[in-house]
Amino acid sequence: MAIFALWYFFVAFLAVAVLAGIATFLTQRYKLRRATIPNVSAATEGSEAKDAELLSEIASLEDASESVRTARSVPLGPPETVPVPSELNPDLPASDPEAEKAAEHLLASGASSDAMGLFTREDFKKFDRLYAMDKRRNIITFKPQIDTGYRNADALLLIVYGYRMLMNTFDVTIHQAFRSLWESGYRRERTLLDPFAGSELDVDEVSRGYIARGCLRKHGLSRGGVFSLTDSGVSKAKDLIEDIYSRLD
Repeated sequence: MAIFALWYFFVAFLAVAVLAGIATFLTQRYKLRRATIPNVSAATEGSEAKDAELLSEIASLEDASESVRTARSVPLGPPETVPVPSELNPDLPASDPEAEKAAEHLLASGASSDAMGLFTREDFKKFDRLYAMDKRRNIITFKPQIDTGYRNADALLLIVYGYRMLMNTFDVTIHQAFRSLWESGYRRERTLLDPFAGSELDVDEVSRGYIARGCLRKHGLSRGGVFSLTDSGVSKAKDLIEDIYSRLD
């Protein structure tokens, strides 16, 4: 009987210990959860605060973008007017309608007002008669077909001169010179011994004579080099302009 009593006592004690352990475990879990919930709440509140800050920044950026679009749509001043010759060159009288019309046409075609600041009234007329410009492609062409003994070389010299005087471009790339010559109608000259008559010009070959005479310089490495005029070249180009313009119909 004593043995059974001891056995029941041991089982009861073990049951109490197990229940006490379970109770302790549940209590600790409850306390841990209570301690964690505020941290989760704080993290959530922090995340919500960051989200609110981000939304505020996005709204500010959208407002700024809208302001920029509105500013772009508002004219910043009166519409641009084309200056007349007397405005480009204050020394000129403003009483030559033909020169004013020529200046307006040159500027609308893409000429630089800075480059034409020293033009005379006759200069406006001459350059408008002799040159054409393609503003979009930045190309100058020479209108008349030159009848001099060195027509292709003279045309090249005058094209480089045109870039300088109309577009304020002192260095003309080989590509620009080639395109300008081609679109001006200049081709390889026809001879009985030349099987390539009518084909594209070799700009280096065309320029060789004026380079040797000190009128043209070829320098730089951009797209095969650039052409620029020397003082002798400017003087020669002016003489050609006077001669050709004087013989126009």
